[in-house]
Amino acid sequence: MGRKGKWEYFRAIYGRYQQADRQAKQVMLNEFCLTTGYHRKYAIRILNGPPPEKRQARRERRREL
Repeated sequence: MGRKGKWEYFRAIYGRYQQADRQAKQVMLNEFCLTTGYHRKYAIRILNGPPPEKRQARRERRREL
C-alpha cells in the first residue's frame, strides 16, 4: 500500500474510530495496523490526534542569488 493509499484509508477510518466504543476500537486498530503496516502505538497516536485535513500545497522555495 502506497503513501497516498494509507492517507486515504486513514481519512476513511478516522471518524468511525472517534465514535466507536472500546471493543470496536480494538478491532479497528488491529485492522488498521495490519493494512498499513504501522506500529500499534503510532496508529493510536494518529487516530486519536487532530482530524485529517487536506494537505496544503508546499510553497516553492528558491535560493537567493
